[in-house]
Amino acid sequence: MDKTLQIQTQIRHNAEEISTALSEMGKWEKQMKNRDGNIKAAHLKAARVPRAPIRSGVGTVPVQDKGSVSAVKTTEPKKHPTNDTASSLWQTPSSIVASTAPPRSSTESIAVPSARGTYEAKDLEESERERGNAEFKGGNFTAAVKCYTKCLGLKGKNYVAFSNRAMAYLKLKEYARAVSDCSCA
Repeated sequence: MDKTLQIQTQIRHNAEEISTALSEMGKWEKQMKNRDGNIKAAHLKAARVPRAPIRSGVGTVPVQDKGSVSAVKTTEPKKHPTNDTASSLWQTPSSIVASTAPPRSSTESIAVPSARGTYEAKDLEESERERGNAEFKGGNFTAAVKCYTKCLGLKGKNYVAFSNRAMAYLKLKEYARAVSDCSCA
């Protein structure tokens, strides 16, 4: 019987220790919630502090007067000084052509060469992808990634380029990027 009493006493002692530990844990949890609430309140209070605007509006100029800064509204926009030589360099193409071209009669026609082909973004995108495929076949995986990235820059929803770039990333052992590209595809 002594053995059973010892076991019961030990069980009661263990239960009291666990109960004490749990109550201390509850007190600690309340303290942490209070601290968290205080920190959040301090952040909210700091966010409510009125601050000077970064820009006070169109046509306003900051003026410093006796240590304070205020905004003074101007009535006319600022005019930057122009240099005659600089402005002459920035002429429009039509004004340059008009000043250098000889006068033409209204009946005279100008021969304009015809276009040999049409440019489409799809062609450029496809050529970049094919260039990437060639680099990949040659074992130059870094260059292949660059080509596929250019292809995606031309058309962002190209699932073939995403999957090709993912395979190149796998060969480069950049697994996180490969997973990202597979998710996008």
